[in-house]
Amino acid sequence: MFARRFNLKVHRKTHTGSKFIPCEICGKSFQERCYIRFHMQTHTCERPYSCLTCNEIFKKKHHFNRHQRIHSGVRPYACTICGKGFTQSGHLKNHIRTHTGERPFSCDTCGKSFSQVVSLNVHMRIHTGERPYACEICGKSFTVVTNLNFHRGTHADERPFPCETCGKGFGNYTSLKAHRRIHTQGRMHFCETCGKSFTKNAALKVHMRTHTGERPYLCERCGKCFISKGDL
Repeated sequence: MFARRFNLKVHRKTHTGSKFIPCEICGKSFQERCYIRFHMQTHTCERPYSCLTCNEIFKKKHHFNRHQRIHSGVRPYACTICGKGFTQSGHLKNHIRTHTGERPFSCDTCGKSFSQVVSLNVHMRIHTGERPYACEICGKSFTVVTNLNFHRGTHADERPFPCETCGKGFGNYTSLKAHRRIHTQGRMHFCETCGKSFTKNAALKVHMRTHTGERPYLCERCGKCFISKGDL
């Protein structure tokens, strides 16, 4: 059974022997020309959908439409328990777990469980030793970007990257790049729960923990958990 006639039409071609349309760049084949048009954007880096509010660009129209809800305030996915609205169904699903206490994502190594897969992925780095976030100045690496941002403060006296607009100096290019948004785009990272905005995605992630209840930083002495490493 198919939800849409178009999907049924595409499926029938697997039985009729209809020819597939190959991509001239990588050779991957598709049954419909519309699919290959979307696929070609992965080679050309084409992003035809641009947000007039913050200038962010997108490859696919449904990603663009979803992004527009951040600015319009439309929240079509509402929690039936507390009434909070969300722009994406996935965000609502994660939120529901704050009510139910469900933790469906378990670590195969130690058995610890999490409500979100992103939290599990971060946790797994404890076992694998992966540290994907490296300091541009000293090379020290970290498992989460919030720890890297906290570490950057140790290089506060070293500011070799000045802002061309206001002259403010930064210890690394990443911080300078984030700062530039204040001049070019304003605060572009919005909390979908309360509407508060941030210039850095990392700051938004820390803020979201005030809504989800996540406290990833554990004090080894008293067992109390905190939202950010700075609080610990």
